[in-house]
Amino acid sequence: MKTKLSLLTLVVSVFFSCEFNKSVKLDLLTGLSTQGDGLSAGDVYLTINEDERIKRNTFVYGEIFYLNFNDVKGFVKEGENVFPGMELTIVGEKGDTAMHYDDMYANETAGVNITPLLLYTNVTVAKPMTSNQKYTLHVHIWDKKGTGTYRATFNFDVVPNDQIAITKDAAITYNNIYLFSKEDGTITDNKIKPNQTYFMLFEGLTGFKEEEGRVSVGLSVLAKSNSGEILLDEKDLLGDGEWEPGTVYEQVSSDIIFRDPSIQTPISCEFVIYDKKSEASISASVSLEFEK
Repeated sequence: MKTKLSLLTLVVSVFFSCEFNKSVKLDLLTGLSTQGDGLSAGDVYLTINEDERIKRNTFVYGEIFYLNFNDVKGFVKEGENVFPGMELTIVGEKGDTAMHYDDMYANETAGVNITPLLLYTNVTVAKPMTSNQKYTLHVHIWDKKGTGTYRATFNFDVVPNDQIAITKDAAITYNNIYLFSKEDGTITDNKIKPNQTYFMLFEGLTGFKEEEGRVSVGLSVLAKSNSGEILLDEKDLLGDGEWEPGTVYEQVSSDIIFRDPSIQTPISCEFVIYDKKSEASISASVSLEFEK
């Protein structure tokens, strides 16, 4: 009870210490903080899948979340329209800028006429962001016809997809490993569709033995149905070529496609990238199921 009273006192004291045309709010569950000066929002909240509200600040690499500003007031009107601007910046722990957009509403030159006014932005938690890192989202909303502003700050963590099991030698490092749907253009977990192409992508790979500034790696893929039937068994999809380390660091991938919807799932898949000049390797295993 003592803790709850302390938190309540903090929120109330912050609210009443502000001027009537200014506001400061903090969501104690997510850490989302907002500050308005001339502009106000009746509700600021996070969603996934466009309309599913969430109260968390950890996201799986590839996940998409939305930051919504509902019932925004204070804009100067021209006729029935208002003219918002929205700047988005995401920075890493070291202050490096991972993402920046000058104005998410730059194309709304004729203004916006929505009542109540809902402004939002979506964030895809993917490259150039990486797994196992912390980031801060800054959103700055301003009135293009007036002086009002509204700001939001949100700290969030990015974690890897726990559906993909990674095994590697100590010499190998990586940034991201994920499954990407070509047709949907999205990162997925372990749900797939028949007759669609999926890529297992490895990004930021290092630790392979270099000779004269080149590395030689192989990529094997093994896929089995739930009944034990071997669906795919490729020992080396990359062949005998050699590459600059930077090319391997940028991205190595393998595509898979399962055309028969009657295949017994889950389908176990293992992707292994191995060094042909040393014993180092890294593998990604995933159990795939057809979407129902």
